[in-house]
Amino acid sequence: MRYAAALASTPLLLLLAACGQAPSGDRTASQSSPIAQGDSADTACQVVLRDTYINFESRMGPQTDCSSGTCWVIITVTFDVAMTQSLAGAEAYVLYQGEGSTAWQQSAQAEPEFGAPVGFRRYQVTLRSDTFTSGPGDTTVRLIPFLTTGGARLFDHNRVPDPLGNYVLDALNNWTIGDDASACPGQTPAASLTATFATGWQNTSTGTLAGGGKLDVAYDVYRMPQTLSCTTDGVDAFATIGSVQFEPGGQILTEVATGPRDPSTGTVASLPLEFDVPPGTTSAALWFMTSSDCNGGPYWDSDYGRNYVFTTP
Repeated sequence: MRYAAALASTPLLLLLAACGQAPSGDRTASQSSPIAQGDSADTACQVVLRDTYINFESRMGPQTDCSSGTCWVIITVTFDVAMTQSLAGAEAYVLYQGEGSTAWQQSAQAEPEFGAPVGFRRYQVTLRSDTFTSGPGDTTVRLIPFLTTGGARLFDHNRVPDPLGNYVLDALNNWTIGDDASACPGQTPAASLTATFATGWQNTSTGTLAGGGKLDVAYDVYRMPQTLSCTTDGVDAFATIGSVQFEPGGQILTEVATGPRDPSTGTVASLPLEFDVPPGTTSAALWFMTSSDCNGGPYWDSDYGRNYVFTTP
């Protein structure tokens, strides 16, 4: 969902007024104009909230981020995105409204992580500003995950029946929204294989490759650092791509391994790659490529052209 960190768009502030609450199993609230022209509500399991909460029971209180000069409570939002070709170019975000605010904020772009059921890719957003600064009291935070595809936004309404609604964290649900087994459950992986490619050309793997399972790949982009200094007009202009080919079907899938650059350290993040393993798979061959606008290449990490091959038992 990300070609390179440089391609992420600037967050857009949306001024939307909240109004009454809609009755439903998951607490939702309506808002006056959540969907602009061209936007839509997803009820076909393309993007679905899995978990979010505010921990008011910790002995130290909720975790906060004080880097802006204000100590905002941190909220983590986990959601899944369908692994469909039509959404291959989408980017994932969370729209949220902090305590006492009428302004809706767009989060930073969501980053992938492992753990999704078959048919889905898991993403996570950490809200670090404009949430609330004290609590619990009457703390209320509203949020909703969405995708951007072709300039339009697709909002998660798989368990929010009101097309103008959103998820609510407040005292009535103990500031917690958990996974709903009846909402877009997906299929539990038959097995999973985790392949790790670390710097120093150290390669390890755990688990089992199996059809109907998951292939998780942890690839350190600093194995091929040649392109990581490339910028165009001050914006990163490089990408490291991981590809896999499954046999005997020959399916080739690709994901991007380069994440955002840490502004304080200059370090480029490595994103976890996760693939659904097609039924009937007997082997999977992995290879990696990095390229940029200014540092030559492309450069390949493919075990000298042999690729990194894993087989089923």
